[in-house]
Amino acid sequence: MKSIGSMALLLALATLSCSLGPTLEEFHAQVKTSAGDGARDCGNLPLGVATTEQDACFADAARKQQAFFGFRRIQGIDSELRRATVRTPDGKYYLITHDSSICGDENRIPRCPSKIFTTACTPIIGGKNEVFACVTAK
Repeated sequence: MKSIGSMALLLALATLSCSLGPTLEEFHAQVKTSAGDGARDCGNLPLGVATTEQDACFADAARKQQAFFGFRRIQGIDSELRRATVRTPDGKYYLITHDSSICGDENRIPRCPSKIFTTACTPIIGGKNEVFACVTAK
């Protein structure tokens, strides 16, 4: 009986740990809210895809002083990371990152929570290929 009780407790903890922290859907909603209604959507890139077109979208919107957002999956060490670049309606720029497990190792039980990090950044735009970067202060 003791092992059944232990298994039930482990299952309850595993179920609870799956709901810790913001989901990707909540992350996407937060980013879109930050960019505001009518913001230009520069896409959602999977890992390993060229960013040239998205960078051009960011650069074009920034030059036109338009609010925008775009998502990228980036390589984490031991968890899944998604990063959004955002220009708000009032002209501020942010990198907003969703880390699926702030302690790393998504398979850990109990699982560490996910977290959203928001960092102000300064845009750098230029070059013939419409290079766009958002640089954070150290």
